[in-house]
Amino acid sequence: GEDCWLENCTIGPWVTVGARASITNAVLQDSIVFDDCRVLAPLTIQQSIIGKNAAIIPHDEGEFHRVVVGDNTTIEL
Repeated sequence: GEDCWLENCTIGPWVTVGARASITNAVLQDSIVFDDCRVLAPLTIQQSIIGKNAAIIPHDEGEFHRVVVGDNTTIEL
C-alpha cells in the first residue's frame, strides 16, 4: 500500500499490506494487513487477517497476552 513504513521485517510470500501500515521487527507470510495497521512486535505471523487500524505491539509485563477482541472474531494463540 501507499505510504507504508517497513523496517527490519520480512514480508511474503503472499502478503498484502494496506496503505499507511507500519511493520517493524516482524515476519509476515500468507496474510492480509489492512490500512493504518501497526505490527511492531518481533513475531512471525502467518495465515492471518489484520483489520483496519489494528495494532500488534510488544509488552514487557510477564508471560501473558492482553487482547481486545471485537464481535465475530477468532484468535488462535
